[in-house]
Amino acid sequence: MTMVNDEQMLEELERAAAHHLEEQPLPSDEEIAKEVEELEEWEVEPPLPPLRVGLVVGCAVAAAGLMVGSLFEGFVPKVHAIFAGFAGIAIAAQAARRKSALIANLTIVIGIAAIGLILVVSYGGGLDSGLDAVTRLFPVIREARGASRVLRPPAEFLPGYRAIVGWLMGCIGFMAGWVGIEMRRPILGMLMPIPLMVVGAISVPPTQKLPVALAGLVLLIVGLAMLSSLQNLSSAGEGSAPGLRYELNRALKAIPLIGLLILLMFFAARSNFLFPPPLYDPVREAVRPKAIPLSQVQDRVLFQVRSRSTGPWRLGLLDVYDGDEWLIPAFAETELEPVPKSGVVDSELDPAIRADFLVKGIGGAVLPGLPNTVGIVAKGPKLAYDPRTGSIRLAEGQIRDGLTYQVAAAPLPTEEGLVATRFEIPRRLQRFVEIPDPPPSVARLISEAPGSKWEQLEHLRRAFLETVVAAGPGTPVAVPPSKVEDMLSGSKEGSPFEIVAAQAMLARWLGIPARIGYGFDGGEKVGEGVLEVRPRHGASWLEVWFPGFKWFPLIGSPLRAKANLSAEGPTNADPNIVPSEDIGVQLYVPLRIQDESVLYKQIQRILLLLLPILLLVLAVYFTWPALRKQIRRSRRRAWAAGLDPTARIEVAYSEWRDLCTDFGVGYEHETPLNFLDRIVEDEEHYELAWLVTRGLWGDMRTRVTAEDASAAEELGRALRRRFAQAQPLTLRAIAAVSRLSLKRPYAPDIGPAERGQTKVAA
Repeated sequence: MTMVNDEQMLEELERAAAHHLEEQPLPSDEEIAKEVEELEEWEVEPPLPPLRVGLVVGCAVAAAGLMVGSLFEGFVPKVHAIFAGFAGIAIAAQAARRKSALIANLTIVIGIAAIGLILVVSYGGGLDSGLDAVTRLFPVIREARGASRVLRPPAEFLPGYRAIVGWLMGCIGFMAGWVGIEMRRPILGMLMPIPLMVVGAISVPPTQKLPVALAGLVLLIVGLAMLSSLQNLSSAGEGSAPGLRYELNRALKAIPLIGLLILLMFFAARSNFLFPPPLYDPVREAVRPKAIPLSQVQDRVLFQVRSRSTGPWRLGLLDVYDGDEWLIPAFAETELEPVPKSGVVDSELDPAIRADFLVKGIGGAVLPGLPNTVGIVAKGPKLAYDPRTGSIRLAEGQIRDGLTYQVAAAPLPTEEGLVATRFEIPRRLQRFVEIPDPPPSVARLISEAPGSKWEQLEHLRRAFLETVVAAGPGTPVAVPPSKVEDMLSGSKEGSPFEIVAAQAMLARWLGIPARIGYGFDGGEKVGEGVLEVRPRHGASWLEVWFPGFKWFPLIGSPLRAKANLSAEGPTNADPNIVPSEDIGVQLYVPLRIQDESVLYKQIQRILLLLLPILLLVLAVYFTWPALRKQIRRSRRRAWAAGLDPTARIEVAYSEWRDLCTDFGVGYEHETPLNFLDRIVEDEEHYELAWLVTRGLWGDMRTRVTAEDASAAEELGRALRRRFAQAQPLTLRAIAAVSRLSLKRPYAPDIGPAERGQTKVAA
């Protein structure tokens, strides 16, 4: 019985629909043409060629890869960073082709993870070393993170860094490629790597800033030129767009302009226009040494040395005295020069002492050496030598364990040679005798000193060391002339650092160029002629200059020291004195300070201030569609509530179709019954489609009730909820902020803007 009633109802509906169509007049040619124009406006944009889009965004990604790769030593990191970026773009292109959301997500996750692993496997130690690094992935990443706290660019491209760079550039390349290829926004895709370029430019070593910046500029210009070609292709269609020959001719014509722009940028960077001289330049200021007490230093082997000499093993010096403190010389005053192929760094002296060094855990960039170095021979990294300070250091990067090198130095002078020396100070060494007037006790000792400069110096040092008592730790402190007076005629106590500093001041009061050398002295014997040096062997000593002998060390200890009753026992190997708990003078390592101009710091500060604002603007831009759609739904529902139940049905079904549009299955020109074939069979969808069809165009047009409208709203709400829950979380998030339903709404003519109209697009 029910089946018969349903068949009769369908026949009545068909007769009513046919009668309604017969009563309506046929549209005119003008109306048909207008409808065709409106339909053409809703045509879907043709897809952009993925290869061209990938090349466009790839230029910006390559520029960012150059910046990131420049933070590490050599050319290989730059290649790896660029490779990882393009691999991310390729992953985005492959994921965009997948119809299954699950397969697309797996492609993204597995692909980006594989990029980092591939770079780790390509570790320079060979395939076995790379595979071993992969098996210890988390430890090597922790090692890289720990090294980043102490290393300065350019750093060694450790396996942990390879994984981090691979994943970072892979994500950047994927985001740029996805935005350009899938979202069809190549301009926005080119902007994705820009923040990484800005952050990387801040840390790029000064020697690479200009070439890397110019190379990045060229890549961006090429990308913009290709973007213009891509836009022409999109607007004209692939068939009517300019050909490849035309594009190449246009690119060749632009080469002179690009070259001129690069030259202008080069000379502008070399001038003070972009980076004016700073008001305060830290690299031209002497700095106070910073030391860590020996009790707080981890005991480890720093290096091994094979030599007939027992030290000292020199690292650096303090030669600036400001009237109160001894300071490390300004970095701008260094005279670093690459060690020549011959290895000879001072041809005026004859080599007599040789030391073979093996680095094991010293770190930093400064290598231990011998006073009065004559020659240096090393295999591996390039070394530089500073004749002013006598320091040996790596030209770039950080010291690696296992580095071996040989140092040859001049012999120590004999006492007879020093006594017979005719003492004259060159003008360039006058600054090493600058010091305030001596206190009374020192003046009295100087007046009693006999003979030559060497004999006078020995007289003052002997009297001083016989008087002073060692007490306290060796941490660097201020040593004014009044402290020397106190050590001679007052408390007669001083720390190891104060004792060494006072000896340097005594030498300067005699008119002898003097400074404080620091590094290590002695070591533990572990083989025939081999010493193992640890942090507890850190020491400082007096260095003086004599004509014909240049700078050489003078090491002396006081005859007495305060007793140390610590359970740790004495920390000094000299049996003639009992040191305090931290008697050893600590190690001072000068750090290079970047030469940063005021404009550079201002730009950095502005970028840091603008970054949160930019992120907030982007967040508002991407989330605004969700809020706008919610406002539209509220207005439409309020508008429909004030009209008849038919308007409520219209709004309920329009919300369902707009949701489908946001998920990419809009088909906004199909009727509710035709749209049933686009979605899997669903009973509630079937009921809603027939209710809308009958209520708006069929037999129920004149007798739609509030109950029918409530049923349509409930069916639409259930459909939207179940349809969204069936989709992946990422797709739901994209649909929530999608602008598709705002640009192409299913029913653009309903709502408060068209009050009184109740027509749904069909």
